[in-house]
Amino acid sequence: MDPRCDPWRRVKLVYVPCAEADTLAAPQRTVESWKKMGVEHATFIHTKDRHQANDDEAFLAPLKDATGIWFGGGRQWNFADSYYGTTAHKLMKDVLKRGGVIGGSSAGASIQARYLARATPISNFDIMAPGYERGGLGFISGVAIDQHFSQRGRQKDMTLLVNRYPQMLGIGLDEATAIIVRKSQADVVGRGKAHFYDRNLPVVPGKPDFVALPAGSIYDLAERTTIHDATIEETSE
Repeated sequence: MDPRCDPWRRVKLVYVPCAEADTLAAPQRTVESWKKMGVEHATFIHTKDRHQANDDEAFLAPLKDATGIWFGGGRQWNFADSYYGTTAHKLMKDVLKRGGVIGGSSAGASIQARYLARATPISNFDIMAPGYERGGLGFISGVAIDQHFSQRGRQKDMTLLVNRYPQMLGIGLDEATAIIVRKSQADVVGRGKAHFYDRNLPVVPGKPDFVALPAGSIYDLAERTTIHDATIEETSE
């Protein structure tokens, strides 16, 4: 096989940690793991200075030709404070426009939405935080994303959110669970479930006010419909 055809040689990955410290030193474990996999172009960016995120060409350079970005876990308000509305934010969106991939874990999942759930820097107990609610980076519009969902019993929190903002599609992701979004189609992967809260549907007393889908299921975020429910397959086996 021609090494020039190795797909890992063509990708350019940027890791964005969710840290409260002003500076972070290399190496970063995520970046090092990518390099061990064969990724030649892998680096990280981190700043608490919005001027740097706006005007520092050396800081912004990795984003300009990145093919993928991964947001780490922590407290999602750090992402909002550092990047929302900056040049870095625009360049992150440009990654998607040119066909790249953006993902994240925990806080890195919540920041994908335009609405930022559980964003207050005071604590992470309240799912709605005035002043931070529109601080998500907006890679997916019209949704609010919460994580550690079943493990931390956050179902009632999402109910409160979509009751206040019924136009929003609520998405709750269990640990070790993700949705892979292509256009409006979300494929569920992992060991847990993805929970979808749609207030266009009637709430029936005594029944869940969400649809919970396991790995192998497919949900349309725009149409708010289940394309495939893998639970049916599990039940029939």
